[in-house]
Amino acid sequence: MDNYINLPLVTVCTLIYNSGERVIMALESVLKQYYPQERIQNIVIDDGSADNSAEIVKEWIDTHQFSCTFIRHKKNEGICKSLNDGLNLAEGKYFSSLGDDLWKPERLQILVREFEKLPEEYALLHTPVDFCNESGSITEENFSRRNKIMEGEVFFEILCNGSMVIAPSVIYRTIHLKEAGSFNEQMIYEDLDMQLKLAQKYLFKYIPKPLVIYRREIKNSSNSDFFIRDGAYVLPLYYIRITSQFLGKSKQIDRIILRNNTAAYRVFHISKYSSDTKSISFFVYSFFDPYILNYLRIKRLAINYFIQLFKILIFRNRAGYTLRDVGYLFKLFFNNKIPAEALK
Repeated sequence: MDNYINLPLVTVCTLIYNSGERVIMALESVLKQYYPQERIQNIVIDDGSADNSAEIVKEWIDTHQFSCTFIRHKKNEGICKSLNDGLNLAEGKYFSSLGDDLWKPERLQILVREFEKLPEEYALLHTPVDFCNESGSITEENFSRRNKIMEGEVFFEILCNGSMVIAPSVIYRTIHLKEAGSFNEQMIYEDLDMQLKLAQKYLFKYIPKPLVIYRREIKNSSNSDFFIRDGAYVLPLYYIRITSQFLGKSKQIDRIILRNNTAAYRVFHISKYSSDTKSISFFVYSFFDPYILNYLRIKRLAINYFIQLFKILIFRNRAGYTLRDVGYLFKLFFNNKIPAEALK
């Protein structure tokens, strides 16, 4: 690209966790970008790797005179803490993170060019991805979740159906990312929470060209051990935790959240307890409704949720609820359903 001095600066935050050799391949893909290296601010963060990944990457950085800020956490802090460290140092107009995935050479060139065409209301660009195995060989091309194009005003779509945005494909407008606040370090997944916060005020744009080669088979984020230890059944609880922060803003939003949170509780019940084959409860749940039986096991969680909801509806009542409205919402939740007309 000519006249590179006038091109916007892009901050690239690369995260390491027990993935030294693969991160080197990722950094090499940054070096191969058509976008001028002089307009890329590189921040490399090791999140307390338990192996020698930090030393391997640091040696590569020194050998190749790779211009970057290198940060090493003394202990494992999680993806969100690492991203916040990178965001605090970000000077670029645009911000993109990288793990052990690979970028196609034209990625930054295309995304920056597309972003520069868009008005300030756009906060996020995303694309489909290609999948690869551990060696980097492509196993699937042009993948997008459910073949769904998510762009424009997407807040209610994400709230109702979840996000179809593939996190490694994303590039943000830095100023909007900072305005939305830091990545929530109490969350396991960084993307859904941030996407919802951005989607409240800003627009998303989908670019229908795969620009990232995504390692699907082996992921080494610093959150991986959590899922191995506790299982995927925790995800519905995190969905509840993320979406519940938007309660009390409007009746429509509240009804959507209550409907989805009810479904999420059911997924949590079935996933957690039906997989416990060593427990006699496994056989009991095979014959009876898990929603009713599991209520006894998660009653503390359910009660806490109801208390929080009640406080929001009564004491932070921005939506103008009446007591009848509140009673109706609780009735819907207890009956485990929300009729379609309630969403209109």
